[in-house]
Amino acid sequence: MGRVAPRTPGDGPMRPPLPESTRLLYGPYRAPRCRVGRPLDCEARGRAVIVGGLSDAPISWPYAKKKGKRSLILCGDLVKAVAVESAAAVARHWGVSGSTVSTWRRALGVPRENAGSRRLNRHYLTFSRERSRTPEARAKMSAAHARRPPSPQFRAAARAAASCPKSEAWKRAMSQRLKEQWANGVRKAPSGRARRAPARDARPNH
Repeated sequence: MGRVAPRTPGDGPMRPPLPESTRLLYGPYRAPRCRVGRPLDCEARGRAVIVGGLSDAPISWPYAKKKGKRSLILCGDLVKAVAVESAAAVARHWGVSGSTVSTWRRALGVPRENAGSRRLNRHYLTFSRERSRTPEARAKMSAAHARRPPSPQFRAAARAAASCPKSEAWKRAMSQRLKEQWANGVRKAPSGRARRAPARDARPNH
């Protein structure tokens, strides 16, 4: 049998950029040179297996010759990728399931959170924070909060705060806030009609 030429993600037509969750951080990774029908050491199996061919995943990789579903041979750069890349990135580029990546990690003694997984978690945390600060997200949270009944602890704390004496500055700030809420329709005015909020920079006429 002739030698198989491995294919890498750079081969072929240009593809759109991958999402952050499946982007490889520490590549490039290339398949080992091998021949169909020849043995190749597999770290997951702990022995040599016969190469049955190359997969058609984004990173083409040798698989074992056996009956049933194809099973990639854990060797070479794939061992390095499993150790440092996120499970989603390995699954996407080598065309395997997340459970297969978990099996490989256990075979290599890789912790559940490696460098790639930690970076991906930080990315999701930053993305969630930025998304929660948009006007649409804040409006949605405000609407959900308005429909939620207050807890007994909150009611007790509110009653205690209401019974405390208030300064003139606090009263002026609260009055301004209520007028703005009436004007914006957030709170219903006592008269049943929305009131116009006065401009903050207004000055009394002499």
